[in-house]
Amino acid sequence: MIGLGRTGQVEELVGECKLGVRAILLTILASLILCTTALAQTNDPPPPDPLILTDEGEAYPLGLYLEILEDPGGELTIEEVTSPEFNQLFVSSQVEVPNFKFTDSAIWVRLHLKNESHLNDDWLLDVGFANMHYADLYTPLPEGEGFSIKQTGVLRPRASRDII
Repeated sequence: MIGLGRTGQVEELVGECKLGVRAILLTILASLILCTTALAQTNDPPPPDPLILTDEGEAYPLGLYLEILEDPGGELTIEEVTSPEFNQLFVSSQVEVPNFKFTDSAIWVRLHLKNESHLNDDWLLDVGFANMHYADLYTPLPEGEGFSIKQTGVLRPRASRDII
């Protein structure tokens, strides 16, 4: 703001100008942060469609149907990762065969299935890595009563493995 007046008035006008510039800069900064956050969210890949099992299909590659969450401390529980707070933390797989290399992290993988097969209710899940230390399959029970758990992996005693 430009003004002409006595010395006291000029100092007051300069003070108002400084506050105005700060307010404008803070507004611009806040707008940039909000826009960046909005753009980051819109660039996230959408969740994959459910995999539909049919009578015609014999085998299905799962990679592009998976959503993945890395748990670096390996401390998360099934109750935590299935809670609404964790929905946005899962990332849709962009490859047909995800490769997690060697890691100490727990990797949570989510897959939505729809069985439209009338001939087969039994399917085999093939992990495809013979040296996997631990692999747990959590299947939701009817009416949200928890999960059934199948466990396997080379570090589990052979007799305790549900799947070999």
